[in-house]
Amino acid sequence: MPEEKPKGEIIMMGKRERVVGWKGQLYVAIIKDRSGKEAEYKVVCDSTDEADLNDLPPTKVFKNKMEAFNYAMEMERSKKSWKYGAGKE
Repeated sequence: MPEEKPKGEIIMMGKRERVVGWKGQLYVAIIKDRSGKEAEYKVVCDSTDEADLNDLPPTKVFKNKMEAFNYAMEMERSKKSWKYGAGKE
């Protein structure tokens, strides 16, 4: 049976960082998703603790790799304000 190619891969993962007001360590990752004809880049803001999951900014999807990197870097720099609305729409 042939092995299936993975549909997604992590192309960038930021440093895990403790931030006041959060239980776990926060980090940003960019995931390249190849499930369709074109690649999509998902910027995921995440935590190492499940208790934080409801307060995290939503995942944002980009078609352009550089736009995804720019947004990821912006979110990486603004971790301290995630709980207060940064990145939330």
